[in-house]
Amino acid sequence: MTIAEADAVIVAPDIDLHRVARLRSTSFGRPILLEIDEVETADTALIHWLPAWPDGIVLRRCRSAFDVQHLSAKLAVREADADVPHGTTVVIAMAGSSASSLLDIASFRDAGARLIGLGWDDCDLAADLGTEPATFAATDLWLSARSRVALGAAAAGVLALDTAHSEAACQLGPRCAQARALGFAAKIAGRAGETATINEALRRGPIGA
Repeated sequence: MTIAEADAVIVAPDIDLHRVARLRSTSFGRPILLEIDEVETADTALIHWLPAWPDGIVLRRCRSAFDVQHLSAKLAVREADADVPHGTTVVIAMAGSSASSLLDIASFRDAGARLIGLGWDDCDLAADLGTEPATFAATDLWLSARSRVALGAAAAGVLALDTAHSEAACQLGPRCAQARALGFAAKIAGRAGETATINEALRRGPIGA
């Protein structure tokens, strides 16, 4: 995969900031998104990232709109510390990665202006349900969960982002086509080399466009 094929680059909170600088120089203007596991651990990551402030946050375990609102308050403080204009750091909430967040998906209509997307991770959801990802992906519940994320994003007026790490390489194209039919605007690649297939199947513009 080349970074030029992707719409954005998601990085872990403990990445070396010198590597972030190198990513920025080779990412062709693509946003750098910082992945944070949950809102309670955000402060440590944000303080570490003050010298190389990210363009946005991917909140992996997001339980409801309240978590986005809580994160937004933290971002407002740290944006000032980083000398970044207030409100410019966007948020993608992985709102379909637990049973409780899926049941509260409608709350994201009130998440605030920073929210630009709702996503899901079927491996995290399978773990929450106590099942194996490959087994879960063959169930009607898997499709129902995926559809619920798309509906929640539409209701909130934000992008729906598909993330299905359980799929085999041969399933990627068909599942991207299915995601497009469901209303997903993007897909977070789980492995190197997936972005070309994703872009071809979804045929869409950059994140936030």
